[in-house]
Amino acid sequence: SSRRECFEPDQIAALLQSAQGDWKTMVLFGYYTGARLSDCANMKWQNVDLVQGVLDFTPRKTATRVVVPIHPVLGAHLASFANTAQPKMFLCPSLAGKPTCGNNGLSAQFKQIMERAGIDARTEPGLGIRRFAKLSFHSLRHSFNSALANAGVSQEVRMKLTGHRSDAVNA
Repeated sequence: SSRRECFEPDQIAALLQSAQGDWKTMVLFGYYTGARLSDCANMKWQNVDLVQGVLDFTPRKTATRVVVPIHPVLGAHLASFANTAQPKMFLCPSLAGKPTCGNNGLSAQFKQIMERAGIDARTEPGLGIRRFAKLSFHSLRHSFNSALANAGVSQEVRMKLTGHRSDAVNA
């Protein structure tokens, strides 16, 4: 019954310094939208409305539409390379369509960014022969939800923003 942990603000800063290219966008997306790794990697410009300041997408896992306000930091980053002329273009083209697991998957690449940032994944024994990392890309999702809770955002709103369907999952 291992649980993911949240990143501290200084760790987010270290991740952003260590991330290069599309990975910087991925870290910002994970932290400021709570989107899952695969959804971040496959986000397209058609999902971004910089005028209205929202991200509108359907997560692959739940197939339930999610609309998230774009945080000013993420908005400024996206505006710096916006390509609204090609709405079907991926935001992170070098990472789109890549597998998330495996030795060369996106999760392993994020682990390397964490190592460069000096962040310990806090790995412990998991089920069977597998190991469980308390800090991973998915921890950005937990960090997003926790930041909202700490700001007094109701659980109902947090569930809509994260796409969670139950109170237990969103706790």
